[in-house]
Amino acid sequence: MKAPLRVKPVEGTGEDLRAEPDTNVIHPGVTTQAEIVSQFAAFDTGWKGERLFLGRWLYSGMVGNGGRWWAGKMLAVEFDEKRVVTRYRVLSDNDFLRDEDSWPLAPANNEPGEQQTDPSVTVKTVNVAGKNVLLLRIYGNHGKMSPNSLENSDYRIAAENIEGISRWPYATVYAPGTTAARDVGLVIHLKGKIYPDGDVQKKHGVMRINLETDVPRVVLLMRFLHMSGDNRPKS
Repeated sequence: MKAPLRVKPVEGTGEDLRAEPDTNVIHPGVTTQAEIVSQFAAFDTGWKGERLFLGRWLYSGMVGNGGRWWAGKMLAVEFDEKRVVTRYRVLSDNDFLRDEDSWPLAPANNEPGEQQTDPSVTVKTVNVAGKNVLLLRIYGNHGKMSPNSLENSDYRIAAENIEGISRWPYATVYAPGTTAARDVGLVIHLKGKIYPDGDVQKKHGVMRINLETDVPRVVLLMRFLHMSGDNRPKS
């Protein structure tokens, strides 16, 4: 008999492995939000809202040289006004980042406006001259753009300059020593070079932004991308 897959939850230590979540217990029209929150508590990403639950875990496999790699899965569960499940999906990080069925990204009317508690990465949409612009603020080691980029930077990215978002397979969040599934590694691909605020001499331009951040920020980034019209995530 095949042994059950062991996975890493959202928070934990390197030795904190759990059984893979059993999504067969979810029944649209029957299962309640309270039951979902209880059943998948170890995998709760912290997304705030009465209409959407976002769970995540890391599962592992072996690579050719005998090393271990980690990859992520996302659980998106939608609720109706009575807080009963209407639908759910389980997706790999790759599939979530390039998903064309954007229902997990649709803002709910009663959703809290503030989803971000960690100031090291801030995602915000601002209006500049009548256009929506993504304000991405990165502090510390959460962003790795290029050798000449600034570690602590504010970037303003026009919607039409975003080519797409893809998984960053070499992010430390997927490394053998990673301890928990809280963060996602992703790449923001740009059509043209951008510069951080204050770089008046334009010495620190980048064409892509490699980012390690949590699920709420990933969803906010993807909402911006989906709202920008014809921009499609990269495969």
